[in-house]
Amino acid sequence: GRLGKDESGAAKPIEVERRPEGLGLGFGAEGRKNKKAPIVVEERQQKRRRFFANARAMREATTAAKAGDLLPDSVEGEALRLARRVLSDVEMLVNGEEAALAEARRRQEVERERGETLRRESVALAKRARESRRLEASLRDFGDEVARRRSDPG
Repeated sequence: GRLGKDESGAAKPIEVERRPEGLGLGFGAEGRKNKKAPIVVEERQQKRRRFFANARAMREATTAAKAGDLLPDSVEGEALRLARRVLSDVEMLVNGEEAALAEARRRQEVERERGETLRRESVALAKRARESRRLEASLRDFGDEVARRRSDPG
């Protein structure tokens, strides 16, 4: 059977086509402009690998090229790249310290609220203790009065 209400759909399943490694969905698709031969892509990758020592160097150079103000062999460009890297490191440190400070302030606020709660509880307990002492004194006086009346018959 075919798919669909009138069975007019596809009769056979979609075939899977394996693309060369590193190529996106646009490779070799009919009607698309991105019909790149795998050889061209591999050559580009090999050129990049020969020019840059590692992925980090390639990423830094790409970032610098996007900025449009660094030349690979330029001393000024190298200094600017290092300055940007230092700035990035400092920004990360500052962000980390700001996060730690915010966490410390949050903990301080929690402790302040906890201290306020404990103070209120302490005030309430002191009030109850005073009331208990007053009741104890009243009961003692009442007991003394009862004892005095029992001993004095008339």
